[in-house]
Amino acid sequence: MISSIVSENDTKIVEEKLQIFAGKGEDRKTILSREFKIREKQSRLSYTIEDIKLSQDGKPYLVASDGLGPNFEIHPKDFSKYERA
Repeated sequence: MISSIVSENDTKIVEEKLQIFAGKGEDRKTILSREFKIREKQSRLSYTIEDIKLSQDGKPYLVASDGLGPNFEIHPKDFSKYERA
């Protein structure tokens, strides 16, 4: 979903808000979106999803934050280490 198009010095910037869904039609539910809380299963630490981006090969990855330090990336190979909080 495109959330905004901004013109900056004759350059158009397009911002997208990506969401990850499961199901079809009326059964479709959002699994992950910006501002969702996730928890690392082993440590039980909670993080906020700041963004969902696509890598060069088209696979989604998450940008997360604990609110204290710098943001970090969670790539698909590590998704199973986290759960929704």
